[in-house]
Amino acid sequence: MDQDDVRRFVCELSRDEAIERLTPEVAARMKAHQLGHILDYLAGPISTSGLEDELQQIYNELNNPNRTADLRVLPEADPFRPEDRGFTGAAVAREYIAEAIRAYLTDPNYMKTVAPRTAAAIRAAVNPNPRVNTLIQFN
Repeated sequence: MDQDDVRRFVCELSRDEAIERLTPEVAARMKAHQLGHILDYLAGPISTSGLEDELQQIYNELNNPNRTADLRVLPEADPFRPEDRGFTGAAVAREYIAEAIRAYLTDPNYMKTVAPRTAAAIRAAVNPNPRVNTLIQFN
């Protein structure tokens, strides 16, 4: 992800007509995910090395469309991955970390419980970083 990518994300976030077509819940999820990309860019890129199992679990749990009535992923469902949305190469890791940041922004306790190593990696990349730590801190 380079500066042009960040500019493109910011432009997408400011497009009222695109956001208005989404439900408020979906728009909020999209904005938080894109904010995850921006924080990843400014603080990193945040390393995903050694975090693959947690990142895959988070992404699957939060995005898999095959769910029970109480919104749990069906046990027989195939894992849902960024590749299922067309991402390839290095973009896959960036999607995983952006979604992890979104999860951390939305529910810090979930992240610290389900993915403690990923939560620690996000804190380590963001909290001491002067490019972002005046804007946000993760506990």
